[in-house]
Amino acid sequence: MPRLLLALALAAAPRAHAAVDKQDQVYKIEVLDKGARLLVTASFGEPAGAGLGVTREAMPFVKDFAVRSGGAWKPTAPEKACGIGPCEVRYEFRLADAAKAIDQPDLASGEGGAWMAGPGVFLVRASDTWADARARFSFSPANAPVACGAFEGDGGYVAPADSLTDLPVCVFGDVKRERLPVTGGVIESVFWPGPKLEHPDAVKDWVTRAEKAVVAYYGRYPVSKLLLLIHTRAGKGGGGGMTYGAGGAFISVTVGAASAASDLADDWMLTHEMTHLTLPSVPRRHHWLEEGMATYVEPFARVLTGELTAAKVWGDVTRDIGKGQPEKGDEGLDHTATWGRTYWGGALFFLVADVKIREATANKKGLREALAGIVAGGGNVSQDWPIDAVLAAGDKAVGVAVLAPLYAEMKDAPVTVDLAALWKKLGIAGAGAGVKFDDSAPGAAIRKAIGGP
Repeated sequence: MPRLLLALALAAAPRAHAAVDKQDQVYKIEVLDKGARLLVTASFGEPAGAGLGVTREAMPFVKDFAVRSGGAWKPTAPEKACGIGPCEVRYEFRLADAAKAIDQPDLASGEGGAWMAGPGVFLVRASDTWADARARFSFSPANAPVACGAFEGDGGYVAPADSLTDLPVCVFGDVKRERLPVTGGVIESVFWPGPKLEHPDAVKDWVTRAEKAVVAYYGRYPVSKLLLLIHTRAGKGGGGGMTYGAGGAFISVTVGAASAASDLADDWMLTHEMTHLTLPSVPRRHHWLEEGMATYVEPFARVLTGELTAAKVWGDVTRDIGKGQPEKGDEGLDHTATWGRTYWGGALFFLVADVKIREATANKKGLREALAGIVAGGGNVSQDWPIDAVLAAGDKAVGVAVLAPLYAEMKDAPVTVDLAALWKKLGIAGAGAGVKFDDSAPGAAIRKAIGGP
């Protein structure tokens, strides 16, 4: 699950300081020309530190920078602004010019009167930021054409100050926006300029189905707000998707503009991406955990909403999950980053865990309860957790130690799972459309519990 990482270029080196209470950074942003220009006023608590800056590529588009001194605004260079003590600055950011020059979706880009940029691109920050400080930013006027992936709060958006360069993008300009209330939050859909949708209700239903599948599996939506950026292209059907967290929640997806309901009825991609919202971000070497979880959970979540049958899902699982077995030369899951080991190897980890949890709890709990417990404990894509904390939270939720010991077994060694024995235990024969079930098998009840309500 890729993370949105923006490199911060600051002229001043970090300085030593004594610990103090939380010091917020407050940004008031006036949206001009529909977002082509932003007039920013920023206030920094004490001490602010010497030197301010934004993402390196964006520095040329910070204009008319000034610091408040004695009640008046005094022109200065960002790298010379602010010293010891509270500080207030203002400047104009030329977003349209930055988007044209940079043209990188994870930094700044634009098309057809719309622009997107991460807050770290247009909001200056101090060279030294307190670990517990918050960044609060709001836009005016009230109807300004802007939507951000950061979480909402304090009349605007709020995030840890040291995550400004990691936050998901904000989208400005001539874009269509729709807000969809969901269980525990809201989805704000933003349609990027492109071919006009021929069946907009079909796309809305597509989003709703994905949301309902996640809620059915976890019992609630995992984040308070999701910014869903929808790109349209020629043709039909769903396309690729990417999910970002770090202080917020953002999904970017592509869909064919001519898509009717039938073209999206079998699409799995958006549910897969929304499933990513339910797990904290982990270090890159554990990418298999993120992708494996989404690969395993997505189809079973769709069984709960009636989109798929358990027979269809088990047939697909028995056909495909062998792709996750280690091959010659492979190492443990933390060391083999191939496609098969990342997606299907991760899914195989969760299948084995699901069965083990149910065996240890007399089939009263399973992976669903473990993952729901992680979400209930505040774990979602906006958070950065070490993998040990993620697995410990899951084990705590079900009251048995399965995830952590299984990880210890599979992280460094190329463990091959005896799938033939597993299918026999669960009462599964065949694969794909030819799958058959034996309800007299010792683990038949576990199979039914995994693939049903």
